[in-house]
Amino acid sequence: MVLFTKEQSQAIYFIKTHSSAHFLNEESHQSFEGLLNIFKCFFDSGKKKKEIKNLPSTALIAILYGAFLELQQLVRIGELKPDVTMLNDVEESMWDAVRLHG
Repeated sequence: MVLFTKEQSQAIYFIKTHSSAHFLNEESHQSFEGLLNIFKCFFDSGKKKKEIKNLPSTALIAILYGAFLELQQLVRIGELKPDVTMLNDVEESMWDAVRLHG
């Protein structure tokens, strides 16, 4: 996702600002729902394996996807510079937010 953000920042911005827009067609809505379903399946699988916190998958999606979109916005406006160390630390922090800690 980070690589996509670096290469396609305008696409992420569009998704963030238009994902619920009335002018999107059914195919666009289905594509976005497909993305959310991929996340849901990933979290459901991780919860079954006792690797992911037992929160509703929609809450886990909100935690990660919301954080990702906000971080992307900060990079886009120049508030954050996405160097390798920062990106690795952010990735670890995001995993920590959803990972089941023993």
